[in-house]
Amino acid sequence: MANTLTPLRTLEEVGRAIRALRLAQNRTQRDLCAATGLSPRALSALESGAAGDMRLQTLLKVLRYFRRQLMLAPESTLPTLDQLDFERDLARRGTPEPTPSAPPARARARTSRRRRAPE
Repeated sequence: MANTLTPLRTLEEVGRAIRALRLAQNRTQRDLCAATGLSPRALSALESGAAGDMRLQTLLKVLRYFRRQLMLAPESTLPTLDQLDFERDLARRGTPEPTPSAPPARARARTSRRRRAPE
């Protein structure tokens, strides 16, 4: 796994990232469990996305094992490429857009331009 920042929004995404780190470093689940005190069953559930919950202290132990850290960042207000592709595809098909939870990308861009202070 490259040294890039990757937003992880669900425990399932965290589990997939941990599995990818473990495999990239040629570590076994047994190695990780022995180093962190996590049970094999709990680790398997985490990596497969079936874990219902995880203690923060346990997550921090796992991250330290891989020399990673937890970082908090504000969620981006800019649309992702997937969101822009989705909007473009809807426009091409002429299908009415479902009610989005956030304004369409173009509206967000216009709104953000209005909020900027003059330079």
